[in-house]
Amino acid sequence: MTGAPNGSGFTAVIGGGGAMAIGISAGILMALKDAGLDVADATAAIGTSAGSTVAADVQLGVPLDEIAARVCTDRSSERDDAQFADRVEAEAAPLATTRAWQSWPELGRRAIGSTWVLTRALSPVRVPLPEPPGILRRSFPGALLSLGESHDWASEFYPEAWPERRICAVASDLDTGRRVMLEADPTEGTPRATLRRALQASCAIPGLYPPVRVDGARLVDGGLRSATNLDLAARLPSRAVLAISSITYDPSDPPSGAGRLLRMWPNRTVLREVGYLRRLGHEVLLLRPGRVALELAGSTLFSGRITSDIVEAAYEGARQRLAMPDMQGHLERFAIAAQASSAA
Repeated sequence: MTGAPNGSGFTAVIGGGGAMAIGISAGILMALKDAGLDVADATAAIGTSAGSTVAADVQLGVPLDEIAARVCTDRSSERDDAQFADRVEAEAAPLATTRAWQSWPELGRRAIGSTWVLTRALSPVRVPLPEPPGILRRSFPGALLSLGESHDWASEFYPEAWPERRICAVASDLDTGRRVMLEADPTEGTPRATLRRALQASCAIPGLYPPVRVDGARLVDGGLRSATNLDLAARLPSRAVLAISSITYDPSDPPSGAGRLLRMWPNRTVLREVGYLRRLGHEVLLLRPGRVALELAGSTLFSGRITSDIVEAAYEGARQRLAMPDMQGHLERFAIAAQASSAA
């Protein structure tokens, strides 16, 4: 295969994983840009959970260093790598995750409400149930954490209106369990949301953040079934798919035994999705972090904050991976696909 995949352009798929996924995705995308493939050239971007914010950012034209700075709390003064350190500025205040309760009794009530939401979200059997009355929802809120300084955190960074460039934010319907792909012009039967509401819904981890009501539906985090939902790229016209999966690992540079074990299921899921797309004739370029980035990230999944060392490690690991001979063909074909889209 020497030319571009059938169908011009490429789709970028950005997986979830909290602040860690945002930082690691930004680092990998920086390395990809340095290798000659700019995610800004994607014809569409699909994002799940925190990955939906990265997908929106790249389609809105936000620079990658600004995306990283949003979740980084530091700019290391000890680092000698000035080339990278200058790219990740920490001038903007990072989006912080804070506790939603003010007292122990409130924590108890929130724990009850959150347990109900989480049980509902993970239940394999979906029995139609009416939404709890307002007095119960107010007495037992279904959230333990807050993201940002207000419930409308997305308003700090994103417009209400969808941009011309295609963004798809994946969420899950709390009552039916089905995945929904929120976008500017959704398919029939899919809730219609503003960009801000779509991102809030995609990031609403059940039990931690409250469900988001969109067009009559109660939506929660899109990562319940898969952290990437890579198979949904089959619904889009581009036959080339770039996938960034931050909570899995690169098998050529795996983490330690415990880290590998924790990521075994997500790794199997994303490989199954890659196989599905390739059977349909798609060209798939999957990039995952290596050992150093994942071990530095540790347990930052729900912290809302990371350090720039994690972004740097993700960048360096991806740079080394992209320099390998087996990657050159992928990069050339994706570049051709991007050029064909620009010329169309």
